[in-house]
Amino acid sequence: MRQFLTKLTLALFCVHIGAFAQDSEDETENFIFYDELTATISSLQKMTEGKTYKDADGKMFNLAFPETDFQIFTHDSLCDKATIKSAAKDVIEINEGIDFSKAVGLMVGDEFKDVVGVRVYFPAGYLKTVVVTDGVQTATKSPDYLEFYCLYGKVDENKKFYFDKMFERVWILIANKKIDKGYITEAQAREQYTAFSKGDDRAFRLNFPGSVLALQAQTNMERKNKDATALQKNIDYVNALADKYRFKRGLSEDGFRTYNPESAFLWHKKEYDRNGNITYANTKTFGNPYPLGPNAVTINQSSGEITVYGVIPFSGKEEQVPQQIQAFIADFKANVDAKYIKDKGYDTYEIEVPNANAKIMFNTVEYNKWRACFITFY
Repeated sequence: MRQFLTKLTLALFCVHIGAFAQDSEDETENFIFYDELTATISSLQKMTEGKTYKDADGKMFNLAFPETDFQIFTHDSLCDKATIKSAAKDVIEINEGIDFSKAVGLMVGDEFKDVVGVRVYFPAGYLKTVVVTDGVQTATKSPDYLEFYCLYGKVDENKKFYFDKMFERVWILIANKKIDKGYITEAQAREQYTAFSKGDDRAFRLNFPGSVLALQAQTNMERKNKDATALQKNIDYVNALADKYRFKRGLSEDGFRTYNPESAFLWHKKEYDRNGNITYANTKTFGNPYPLGPNAVTINQSSGEITVYGVIPFSGKEEQVPQQIQAFIADFKANVDAKYIKDKGYDTYEIEVPNANAKIMFNTVEYNKWRACFITFY
């Protein structure tokens, strides 16, 4: 999930201002505004028709919507919402008479299979959801929030994410309803909008703790901390591998030999010059062609720095070598998130973790019944 939502559309936010007017013509304009707003929210929801979603409780269901899934009524300005959740049976959940001025929080939930829910939280006990199974009312429950479903990771013709659009429209609905009821003023709504759009979540939480947007700001902070913790785990693993096999970026030839004395013999091996990059490689023509230990080192002639270092940790004809290689692959797959690993096929992988001390290429080779794996740092 992206950590910061894009800026709300000010033009949309400014369409409706202030409480309901007494004049019937103005009142008609108010409801035209709300009808268009709820219609847009409904159309965004229906783009998820037939997709599978998993809610916050881990329950999975297929999404479907009746023809009128979300609407506002002119006589009381309240909303109705209905969602068909079809699993073993057709189940429809219905909420009637929703007053969005009572909303206490707004946030984007977790993505599941390209679908995400924009959640509107209400005071405990306010929502009453009627559950109808195969046409018969089977239950009533009182959830903490309503969820509006939309596509995740997809953009419209203006390159705007659909979940950003959903978040914006629901926020505009809530803000205007609160203005209509006199709970906040237009100036306060604008102030909240401006502060939230700056992306300083901590400052927003401190300055606007009662805003419905404060929940999203808090969620942003928690996700950012969670992501940072997860990233650090990946960084630590890659850095530990670089330390174990004695690779460090930015070292000169002398500095690298001092840092990794085991590699010093490579400078006495055959060298290859490719566009100003000198590589020394420990190649063998007899016996094991893949001797254990340092295998190759590359120096950039322009900078004088070591840019690439290769080592062979497992090699031989023994039966345990393939097992050692597969164990090593399993280990880094267990410790590095899949999004940082690129499977190149044939037991060849690239590992690139942001802010780590090295990028890694892992590959295996086999020749004349000899088998080995190479770890290349760069």
